[in-house]
Amino acid sequence: MVEHELLTNDFIGGWYTSTNLCQRIVDKYDQDSTSFSYDEPRQYSWSDLGEFDNDLCEEYCEQLINTIQHYTHKYPKSVQHIKPWGFTRPRIQVYKPNDSYSVAHCENDGYPENAQRHLSYMTYLTTIEDGGGTMFTQQDVITPSNAGLTVIWPAGWTHYHHGVPAPTETKYIITGWCCY
Repeated sequence: MVEHELLTNDFIGGWYTSTNLCQRIVDKYDQDSTSFSYDEPRQYSWSDLGEFDNDLCEEYCEQLINTIQHYTHKYPKSVQHIKPWGFTRPRIQVYKPNDSYSVAHCENDGYPENAQRHLSYMTYLTTIEDGGGTMFTQQDVITPSNAGLTVIWPAGWTHYHHGVPAPTETKYIITGWCCY
């Protein structure tokens, strides 16, 4: 379900999906997940969505496919004359208050394990009132952390970004990559 598009520039596209699904994922994660933690600069816990609920993962992936189709319709050159690609399994990441991925980075950074990344996707599962978005440094754009917003952007050096901390709230996202 795509409600409406987030109007941005410079190949950053955003469309809203089901907030009901987002809340069910957050609830299930809080109940059943086994998560792994990172420290600086990656201050978050994460888990593979399909490992703790395959049905929710399949439902999310159906909506993600729809959103990716909106992106490729808006930016048709993103799929013209390139090798076939698909997307990685979604992973949920949880940021406690004041935590974020604080270092500006891109998703295809030249390391062999990241070289196949073509586009990045991220869905905000919770609405954050103070901070919590994502800052795209070269575009001077901050995408808001609004539940249901799925953002897609190129994985390369043109789209360096970093998380914006939420001082008093816990932020939940799903993220992954479209890869060759």
